[in-house]
Amino acid sequence: MKKDSIYLILLILLVLVFFSKVILHPHSVLYSQNSDYVQAHFPLRYAIVNDFEQYHDVPLWLNLDLGFPFLYLYGYPLEWPLLLFPGLGGYEYILHFLILTIGCFYFGKKISLSPYAAFVSAIIVTFSLRVVAHLYAGHSTIVFTFAYIPWLFLAAELIIEKRKVVFALLLAIPLYLALAAEHIHIFFYTSFMLCFYILLRLIVLYTNNIKMYAKPLLCVGIAFLIAVLCSAPVIYKYADFSLYHTRAGGKDLGFSSTTSMHVTNIISLFLPTFFGTPLHYWGFTGNFWEGALYIGLLTIILIIFALRLVRNEHILTFSALALFSLIFAFGTNTPLYMLFHNFIPGFAYFRAPSRMIIFFAFFGAFLAGFGLDEFFSLKSRVFKSFILKIWTIIMTLAVITTLLLLAFKNQFLLYGQSLLHYLYFEK
Repeated sequence: MKKDSIYLILLILLVLVFFSKVILHPHSVLYSQNSDYVQAHFPLRYAIVNDFEQYHDVPLWLNLDLGFPFLYLYGYPLEWPLLLFPGLGGYEYILHFLILTIGCFYFGKKISLSPYAAFVSAIIVTFSLRVVAHLYAGHSTIVFTFAYIPWLFLAAELIIEKRKVVFALLLAIPLYLALAAEHIHIFFYTSFMLCFYILLRLIVLYTNNIKMYAKPLLCVGIAFLIAVLCSAPVIYKYADFSLYHTRAGGKDLGFSSTTSMHVTNIISLFLPTFFGTPLHYWGFTGNFWEGALYIGLLTIILIIFALRLVRNEHILTFSALALFSLIFAFGTNTPLYMLFHNFIPGFAYFRAPSRMIIFFAFFGAFLAGFGLDEFFSLKSRVFKSFILKIWTIIMTLAVITTLLLLAFKNQFLLYGQSLLHYLYFEK
């Protein structure tokens, strides 16, 4: 327990250091160019505060854009205290990063990782390029929904282990908060992956005893019911707006597959800025944050190590889900997404299949945790030399690639420009 406390304190300190500018300048806005937070969320909060100060009442209707009822906009309880202090919005991100990193640590402990491995896995998820890139883009509701992912899977593990209906409440709480965070796209993907995870875990644990599936599945059903009932204003909002939305009835494959990851994005698994930065992006996914795939070279090595040497009940499930999310994120570049779009209800309503990649980072991080534990438990020099060889090969390739990019920078840029011109203007 003492070690756990030390690692938790370190995780909290890392988050606070990461957001040190927000802490040192509490009344400044967390700004980036073309940020959704700056252009949409902050003005709404300012309008609420301005109305309250002038009329000493909460506005029932906000006359911004097409106009929104106040209760439609703020069904998320963790935002309520900040409605009167919109300048402190940066602290929302700090709070949700803390929720995310602490949840990842406890989930790692639950799946039998050592405290150190759980600590490393939590760092990989919390500061993964996918999460940080959405922070830069000002996608506050996406980041807020991400924060509850580890807590959902932690509650799922408890339900599978205890098989008691009372544990449905533990799952219902993060489900409700994730739904109330109001990014229905990420919530839909998260709900699907959660159900997929539970089903795979039940199959692995109770292959020859289907009767053992009943209570865990009942608990999941109850948890979703409670979450939906608690989020009635949010559900009603989406149900009401969906009747008049351009996506009513679903969209065609062309629209739904917008910002699918391109096959060339595999390069960014090793070189995160190969296709540019958030300010200057020339890749094929649409923008930097939707194409963010990088999870760290050391993470990849540890994943390979885990897949090669670790044998436990979690490896198969985590590997299957990480691979599924990676393939799905490529959208129409693989047949998998087309099957889901055409035959599984709900998927046709959302675009940007690349957003499924958060689960590649999530499950990849815990696979890396298993690899790290295995590495420290091995005393044979043969296995440690195996890791050293992989690391040497990856670093050599990275150095060679970097040198080639530096040496032929202008040629690469010209090629990229000509390719973009061909894809977007000549077709």
